[in-house]
Amino acid sequence: MLTRRLDHTATTLPNGRIVFAGGAIEATTYASTSSMEIYDPVTDEQGYVTSMITDRNTHSVDLVNTPTGLKLAIAGGYSSSSLGPRSLELIDLGALDGDLGSFGTATSMTTARNGHVAVLLDNGKVLLAGSDALGTTSAEIYNPSNNTTAATGSLNEARCYGCFSVKLNNGKVLIGGGWNGGPVLATAEWYDPAQGTFTASSSTMTAARLGANAVLLDNGKVLILGGHAGTPLASAELYDPNLDTFTATGSMSTGRVGAAVVKLSDGRVLVAGGQVTGGAIANSAEIYDPLSGSFSNTGSMINPRQASDPLLLDDGRVLIAGGNGPGNIIYAAAEVYLPAQGVFAAVGNMSTVRSNHAAVKLSTGQVLVLGGWNGNAPLNIAEVFDPMSNIFTRIANLPTARWGMKAIRLADNRIMISGGSTNADGSLRVATVEYFSPQ
Repeated sequence: MLTRRLDHTATTLPNGRIVFAGGAIEATTYASTSSMEIYDPVTDEQGYVTSMITDRNTHSVDLVNTPTGLKLAIAGGYSSSSLGPRSLELIDLGALDGDLGSFGTATSMTTARNGHVAVLLDNGKVLLAGSDALGTTSAEIYNPSNNTTAATGSLNEARCYGCFSVKLNNGKVLIGGGWNGGPVLATAEWYDPAQGTFTASSSTMTAARLGANAVLLDNGKVLILGGHAGTPLASAELYDPNLDTFTATGSMSTGRVGAAVVKLSDGRVLVAGGQVTGGAIANSAEIYDPLSGSFSNTGSMINPRQASDPLLLDDGRVLIAGGNGPGNIIYAAAEVYLPAQGVFAAVGNMSTVRSNHAAVKLSTGQVLVLGGWNGNAPLNIAEVFDPMSNIFTRIANLPTARWGMKAIRLADNRIMISGGSTNADGSLRVATVEYFSPQ
């Protein structure tokens, strides 16, 4: 099993799969778990599925017919917080059959990393480099085909406390800015997969930037904007991979840190929210036009927020979910930007508030949202957004609760989740790697 358990239950489903639920996970305190996992004897595969509401051990489980179909009924037992929970839980078999996918574990990174670089290379392997732990220059390559990691060349500068990274059209990876305990960095470097080495850029950015956003434009150049070096920056610049140079372009209407930045289907770039000049968290938004090299205002977001992982949907809308708002608010609310109308519209809320989470588009066009921070603890909650219904549906839990992790879609359409942190200040970084397998 993926989790060691005592006094748990094992239930065979009609399709032959076996569900393991709850149980004690600590011999001394007899602390119990709410996690559930499934085993498929045909494929010899196992993975986590949806969790119980209450952690339990020595409980009872049975399959029961209900007006809405066959369900798994779970009742009684002992929990970590009380003796003999009286609650009864009914779980749809669809949540156990992995209809929306399941999680599994992979080989861990050689170094615990948070805020690191995680980029899918053209050869199908994944570059994992740096960390927000000061002084970290190490990098490694994960190979999904055989579930192994191998060391590669090191960064020239420890920079990934607030660095940015972009894969270029030539297959190399640009990494720039950030901080290592001294002045904010204006330097950049690029990784060459063919050589397995990092090379310092021959030029520096027009401004030192920590927490800047960067996006690859249709013309092959990289737009780098915002961030801060003491105060939020309104300036933006372009990196030209052919010339290895940085040049200034038009500035935003205000400095921004932690904005939602997404390239739209027409090649323009949406920039929304973030902490702005003066320290407030904004709901204002603007559009960068690569043809004119200038920014112009567009409609404002419904909620002022610093956003995590905004995504371009297949229908051209931009999904922005969760994030931080004014006064330490953390949102469950989500909204979409409609480029044709230049306005934002509300969609369904997530099942929980979360910031510093990861979001990645699945091959189906749906969006997987996972992990993050709820203001008190890291989250293992995962859910899927359906652009057709504009609704989030909770799915199986992540094996490891974490925030600040990186999630990328692999060539085989699995989602790789790496690193992150499990405590409030980010000091408890993790090396574990997990994957989500869509159905």
